[in-house]
Amino acid sequence: MKKNRVSIAEIVIWIAASITIIVLSLISGSKIPVAATISDKVLHLGAYAVLGFLSFAAVRSMNLPGSSNILLAGLWSFGYCTVMGGVLEFLQQLTGRFPDIVDFAADAGGAIIGISFSWIVLRLYQLFIKKQKEV
Repeated sequence: MKKNRVSIAEIVIWIAASITIIVLSLISGSKIPVAATISDKVLHLGAYAVLGFLSFAAVRSMNLPGSSNILLAGLWSFGYCTVMGGVLEFLQQLTGRFPDIVDFAADAGGAIIGISFSWIVLRLYQLFIKKQKEV
Protein backbone atom coordinates (compact mmCIF):
# COMPACT_ATOMS: atom_id res chain seq x y z
CA MET A 1 0.00 0.00 0.00
CA LYS A 2 2.79 2.41 0.86
CA LYS A 3 4.42 1.87 -2.57
CA ASN A 4 1.17 2.88 -4.32
CA ARG A 5 1.01 6.17 -2.40
CA VAL A 6 4.61 6.95 -3.28
CA SER A 7 3.94 6.15 -6.94
CA ILE A 8 0.87 8.37 -7.01
CA ALA A 9 2.79 11.20 -5.34
CA GLU A 10 5.62 10.87 -7.89
CA ILE A 11 3.18 11.01 -10.77
CA VAL A 12 1.27 13.99 -9.34
CA ILE A 13 4.50 15.96 -8.81
CA TRP A 14 5.65 15.06 -12.35
CA ILE A 15 2.34 16.24 -13.82
CA ALA A 16 2.51 19.48 -11.80
CA ALA A 17 6.05 20.14 -13.07
CA SER A 18 4.94 19.42 -16.63
CA ILE A 19 2.02 21.85 -16.36
CA THR A 20 4.28 24.52 -14.86
CA ILE A 21 6.75 24.19 -17.75
CA ILE A 22 3.92 24.28 -20.30
CA VAL A 23 2.47 27.47 -18.80
CA LEU A 24 5.86 29.20 -18.50
CA SER A 25 6.80 28.18 -22.05
CA LEU A 26 3.62 29.55 -23.58
CA ILE A 27 3.25 32.90 -21.81
CA SER A 28 4.14 36.00 -23.76
CA GLY A 29 7.83 36.91 -23.68
CA SER A 30 7.10 40.29 -22.11
CA LYS A 31 5.31 38.61 -19.17
CA ILE A 32 8.04 36.13 -18.22
CA PRO A 33 8.50 36.54 -14.45
CA VAL A 34 12.27 35.90 -14.41
CA ALA A 35 15.03 38.47 -14.14
CA ALA A 36 16.54 39.31 -17.51
CA THR A 37 20.01 38.60 -16.14
CA ILE A 38 19.49 34.83 -16.36
CA SER A 39 20.09 33.28 -19.77
CA ASP A 40 16.99 31.60 -21.13
CA LYS A 41 19.21 28.63 -22.07
CA VAL A 42 20.06 28.14 -18.39
CA LEU A 43 16.34 28.32 -17.56
CA HIS A 44 15.57 25.69 -20.21
CA LEU A 45 18.39 23.45 -18.97
CA GLY A 46 17.25 23.74 -15.34
CA ALA A 47 13.56 23.26 -16.04
CA TYR A 48 14.12 20.15 -18.14
CA ALA A 49 16.68 18.76 -15.67
CA VAL A 50 13.94 18.87 -13.03
CA LEU A 51 11.42 17.43 -15.48
CA GLY A 52 13.84 14.65 -16.49
CA PHE A 53 14.50 13.78 -12.84
CA LEU A 54 10.79 13.65 -12.04
CA SER A 55 9.78 11.85 -15.23
CA PHE A 56 12.34 9.08 -14.65
CA ALA A 57 10.97 8.53 -11.14
CA ALA A 58 7.38 8.61 -12.40
CA VAL A 59 8.03 6.29 -15.36
CA ARG A 60 9.75 3.79 -13.04
CA SER A 61 6.56 3.64 -10.95
CA MET A 62 4.22 3.16 -13.93
CA ASN A 63 3.44 -0.03 -15.76
CA LEU A 64 4.70 1.14 -19.16
CA PRO A 65 6.31 -1.50 -21.38
CA GLY A 66 9.88 -1.90 -20.15
CA SER A 67 9.55 0.68 -17.37
CA SER A 68 11.11 -1.73 -14.88
CA ASN A 69 14.25 -1.73 -17.05
CA ILE A 70 16.38 1.29 -16.16
CA LEU A 71 17.57 1.94 -19.73
CA LEU A 72 14.05 1.76 -21.18
CA ALA A 73 12.70 3.94 -18.37
CA GLY A 74 15.39 6.48 -19.23
CA LEU A 75 14.43 6.32 -22.91
CA TRP A 76 10.71 6.78 -22.07
CA SER A 77 11.61 9.78 -19.92
CA PHE A 78 13.94 11.29 -22.51
CA GLY A 79 11.31 10.80 -25.21
CA TYR A 80 8.67 12.53 -23.09
CA CYS A 81 10.92 15.49 -22.28
CA THR A 82 12.18 15.99 -25.83
CA VAL A 83 8.76 15.66 -27.45
CA MET A 84 7.32 18.10 -24.92
CA GLY A 85 10.22 20.52 -25.46
CA GLY A 86 9.90 20.32 -29.24
CA VAL A 87 6.15 20.79 -29.27
CA LEU A 88 6.38 23.75 -26.89
CA GLU A 89 9.12 25.38 -28.98
CA PHE A 90 6.86 25.08 -32.02
CA LEU A 91 3.77 26.38 -30.14
CA GLN A 92 5.63 29.47 -28.92
CA GLN A 93 4.93 30.99 -32.33
CA LEU A 94 1.30 31.35 -31.24
CA THR A 95 2.32 33.56 -28.30
CA GLY A 96 4.52 36.02 -30.18
CA ARG A 97 7.73 34.23 -29.26
CA PHE A 98 10.04 32.43 -31.64
CA PRO A 99 11.08 28.77 -31.66
CA ASP A 100 14.80 28.25 -31.14
CA ILE A 101 16.73 25.05 -31.88
CA VAL A 102 19.26 25.99 -29.18
CA ASP A 103 16.42 26.12 -26.63
CA PHE A 104 15.40 22.64 -27.76
CA ALA A 105 19.02 21.45 -27.35
CA ALA A 106 19.05 22.93 -23.83
CA ASP A 107 15.79 21.08 -23.11
CA ALA A 108 17.29 17.78 -24.28
CA GLY A 109 20.53 18.40 -22.37
CA GLY A 110 18.62 19.23 -19.21
CA ALA A 111 16.55 16.07 -19.59
CA ILE A 112 19.72 13.97 -19.87
CA ILE A 113 21.17 15.63 -16.75
CA GLY A 114 17.97 15.13 -14.76
CA ILE A 115 17.48 11.51 -15.83
CA SER A 116 21.12 10.74 -15.03
CA PHE A 117 20.88 12.35 -11.61
CA SER A 118 17.63 10.48 -10.91
CA TRP A 119 19.35 7.21 -11.85
CA ILE A 120 22.26 8.00 -9.50
CA VAL A 121 19.86 8.75 -6.64
CA LEU A 122 17.99 5.49 -7.35
CA ARG A 123 21.22 3.45 -7.33
CA LEU A 124 22.44 5.06 -4.09
CA TYR A 125 19.06 4.40 -2.50
CA GLN A 126 19.12 0.76 -3.63
CA LEU A 127 22.67 0.29 -2.28
CA PHE A 128 21.75 1.92 1.03
CA ILE A 129 18.62 -0.24 1.44
CA LYS A 130 20.56 -3.40 0.53
CA LYS A 131 23.19 -2.57 3.15
CA GLN A 132 20.52 -1.88 5.77
CA LYS A 133 18.90 -5.30 5.14
CA GLU A 134 22.24 -7.07 5.53
CA VAL A 135 22.86 -5.53 8.96
